[in-house]
Amino acid sequence: MTRIGRLVRRLLTGTPAAGDRRASERGQVLVIFALGATALIGAVAIVTDVSWLWVNQQRMQRAADAAALAGSIYLPGDPMAAYAAARAEAAKNGFVDGQDGIVITPSRDNAEPRRLAVSVSGPVRPYFARICGCLDSVRITADAAAEYFLPV
Repeated sequence: MTRIGRLVRRLLTGTPAAGDRRASERGQVLVIFALGATALIGAVAIVTDVSWLWVNQQRMQRAADAAALAGSIYLPGDPMAAYAAARAEAAKNGFVDGQDGIVITPSRDNAEPRRLAVSVSGPVRPYFARICGCLDSVRITADAAAEYFLPV
């Protein structure tokens, strides 16, 4: 078969003629697509887990800030009431001390008796890192401090 005959046959049937170099390269796009799709899905999984951890850290930070503000008004006179108010405010924001591994630690600053520091710590379970067995949970901590000033 002549060179022109092979070209006509390939154009009409859509199949490569004998001796065509591209016949051995068929199917490579499928492999490249599969590798690219796997990399894209992995990147989306990592971004989703990091975003979930960040959102939960922000929620904890807001709860710690609110707890410090709520408890600081009782200082320096009644530190036990300050600690109770801080824990109650954190509970209103969804973080109950001792439940699901959450630890709320209010403490008074010895150098400044009107300052209340609150630490909220708890586990956060990622979505995709759990599936692949990388991480079961990540412990996140948020710290806040508030100081109460008496009115003038």
